[in-house]
Amino acid sequence: SMQTTIYLGSDAIQILQGDVRSGKLTISKHLTVEMGPGAMINGVITNEDMLLDAIDQADEAGDIDLHSTNLVINSSLIVKGAHRAVPP
Repeated sequence: SMQTTIYLGSDAIQILQGDVRSGKLTISKHLTVEMGPGAMINGVITNEDMLLDAIDQADEAGDIDLHSTNLVINSSLIVKGAHRAVPP
């Protein structure tokens, strides 16, 4: 099934959409939408409206399927203490 990942950076969001079939990843869409300064500071969303506007712009530009979405936030705070082994 189609999966969407939204990466929240400090000044832009990046959206990847695709699926995995028979062990192969197929990316069907990749978009980058700039956000204004101050939307995120140190991994904290400080201006929710700017973020939502950027997601709306991406959806209008690329008809993004947001039903199955993962959010990834650019923050060093998340990584601390989160080291886990990844199976091969």
